[in-house]
Amino acid sequence: MKIKQAAAKCGLTEKAIRLYEEKGLITPTYTDKNGRQFRDYDEETVARLQTIAALRKSFFSIEQIAEILDHPENIPTVFASYRAELHQKYTDLKPLLERAEELDTN
Repeated sequence: MKIKQAAAKCGLTEKAIRLYEEKGLITPTYTDKNGRQFRDYDEETVARLQTIAALRKSFFSIEQIAEILDHPENIPTVFASYRAELHQKYTDLKPLLERAEELDTN
């Protein structure tokens, strides 16, 4: 399928799909037609894009996603690191949230 169809199926933008290709997360096949090259996305690549989309919605970095996809044996380590990052962000943002809730917005 073409990039527009893949984007619709995955809920991603064409720009995001091109970025994931540039970063090496996916490798579509290319076909030549009338002297032009076109990307072609098979079902396996679309499934990979759907996984990428779900992980990005959970705020995993591209590097973490690459590690998860390319080295599934490292998933426990990646998730432990991810949880530690979330805890740190929570710790950093909690005082700001508490202060914002104290403010009178009237």
